Amino acid sequence: MTLRTAYRTGTAALLLVLIEAVAWATGIALWWSLERFVPAFRFARPWVLWGLLAGAVLVLLYLLDLWRRNRALRRFSEPLLLTSTLGGLSTTRSLLRFLTLRHAFSFAVLALAGPQLGTRVEEVKAQGVD
Repeated sequence: MTLRTAYRTGTAALLLVLIEAVAWATGIALWWSLERFVPAFRFARPWVLWGLLAGAVLVLLYLLDLWRRNRALRRFSEPLLLTSTLGGLSTTRSLLRFLTLRHAFSFAVLALAGPQLGTRVEEVKAQGVD
């Protein structure tokens, strides 16, 4: 196992762009299918879905942060000394952590939009001890 002295920003950027493209394509295809084949589906607050665009901003901020960390590591020490000073850097672990948080944010936005399925409103009266 070789110890890394910098994050692989090029690989991380490529993977992020691919994963973002797949996620957006899947989401758009799912939305299109629901709109076309399930007329009873709707969102209670469709304006909240604009929050999904914040995910793209998060990706850019993450890549800028990786670049900033690499620059700080280069200023900290020589590459030969970094291998003994640091225990090694994992771009994969950092990327997985970011992707987990990024997609959790997307699912939270979808939940806040209030997806609803059905066509009738049913009024329920509560009974019991007040």
